[in-house]
Amino acid sequence: MHRPNVLLEAGRQRQWVALRAQLVYLAREWCGLTAKELASRLHRDASMISRLYGWYHGHRDQHAEEKLFGELAK
Repeated sequence: MHRPNVLLEAGRQRQWVALRAQLVYLAREWCGLTAKELASRLHRDASMISRLYGWYHGHRDQHAEEKLFGELAK
């Protein structure tokens, strides 16, 4: 079942860490959102947002980013 708010739920859903990290990275890079803004929107603290950003920066998935960018550009 597809649940659109799954990334916003409290708790530690390990299967969503990489996707949440990508979301944080792209929101900061593409949209210029701050860690504080993202923390509020994702119901996480700003230090977690910074850790997610840093983790994704070291593990970037260029192919997934290009695919997402293509979908958004339609």
